[in-house]
Order: sequence, then structure tokens, then C-alpha cells
Amino acid sequence: MSMKKCIVILFHVILFINNLAAQNDTLTVIFFNQIKQYNLSTIFKSDSLLTEDNETVKLKREEILGFIGNNYQRFYIHFTTVKKNTKIPNQYLVKGKTKINNIIHNFSGTITLTSARVYKNKEVANYTQGFTHSKIVITTFHNKAKTGEIIGNLETNFLIDKMGIIRYDALMFAADGFCNNQFIGTFKNIKTKNIEKCNWGEFRIPDCGDLDIGAGEFTINSKYIKHGWESYYLAWLTNSDTPGVLNAKYKEAEKWWE
Repeated sequence: MSMKKCIVILFHVILFINNLAAQNDTLTVIFFNQIKQYNLSTIFKSDSLLTEDNETVKLKREEILGFIGNNYQRFYIHFTTVKKNTKIPNQYLVKGKTKINNIIHNFSGTITLTSARVYKNKEVANYTQGFTHSKIVITTFHNKAKTGEIIGNLETNFLIDKMGIIRYDALMFAADGFCNNQFIGTFKNIKTKNIEKCNWGEFRIPDCGDLDIGAGEFTINSKYIKHGWESYYLAWLTNSDTPGVLNAKYKEAEKWWE
């Protein structure tokens, strides 16, 4: 391909991206200054959520799904505390634990909001929907020694109800592909200096290649089951009550971070 043709193609790609961004701007308005007045701690972390079609019943909030590396090794992460920084209104101080191959590390760090927008039109009366983009920077530890650094970007969907309370956006909870708190980032090993892709999310994982082959819900591609996904596959993607399946469900439900 000639250099001239490459330049033309690149120009059209940039034009398409700019047009798409312009279209998004017509649908949403900036909400960054306002979002600083709210506390998003329970949107980043909570044990349950309310679906907006039934506000009297709390649903158990599923654990985060994640992977690390090119072989999509299962990566566990659990936030034990999320607190708004009293000195920096768009920042949250976080602590928790990660697990890879049954090796558990502690972590601490920050979630810093970088932008926020709300949609002009309301799909459901009494609710204003919006989203934030944040930068996550966390350091993992083992026996007080630094073991790794995770850096990346998080997209979070929220809503504001008729009482002016900010909440986890579960308006489309029953829809195919529902997801929230989608993180795309990297993990850097302090000792080896190796940097690996590390993504996670609630209900789905962003940018996960062919790991997820499900249409309506997260479904493991069988070729990756051996990379830490065995219990998930047995617990949620098989229909039997064999001892192996029951043990897998028990393992998936255990609070490994305690």
C-alpha cells in the first residue's frame, strides 16, 4: 500500500472518530463539577444493588470478573474499602485484595475521576443517567513488600433518582450484555518489570478478545478454562448437581479476601 493511500485512510479514520465524538456530545452534557459533590463509594463497591423495576428487592452484587496476561489467566480483585478523599473531591482511596493462582496480595491506591457526563434525554422517568471515566492507580503488597502496580482507566455508569441520590445504574440489568465498572489497564511486576494486560468488570470484561463467547451473559471460551476458570465454568455454565459442580459453586461463593 502506498504512503499516500495510508495517509488518506488515516485521515478518514480520524474524521470518523471525531464525528462519533461530536455525536456523543450532542447526547450528553458535562457533569464533572457536579459529580464532585456526590459520593460514589457504593457505586464502586457494595454487596447489593437495586434494580429500578423493583426498588424494594436488593440483588446480590456479583464479584468482579477479570483476567491478566495473554492467556486470559483469571484475575480476582475485591475492594474491601472505598472512601472518598476529604481533601480531593474527585478522588477515592481504595484498599482490597487480589488473587492469581490462589496467591493473595493486599493492595491500596486511588480512583480519580477525570470526567463525567449525563444524558440529556431520560429513557426512564425520574432517573438521570450518566457515566464517569476514572484513572485507577493501585499498588499490590505481600508481607509489606511491593509486588506490583496496576494502572488503567475505569468507566462507571450511574444514575440520579428523583430524590437526588446517586446510585449504581441497573436500569438495564435484565438486558443482554449488561455490565458496569469496566476497567482496562496493565499490571507491572515490580521484581521482573514485566507488564501484562489486566482488565476487569462487573458481569462482563472489556476488551477480552475471545475469552467471552456469550451473547446474553459472560460465557467462558472452553480453550481458556484451564487458566483458572474451572470453578466458574462448573458452577455457572453446567446444568447438574454432581459433587464437582456443588463444590465449584461453594468455591465461587467463598469470601477469599477475608
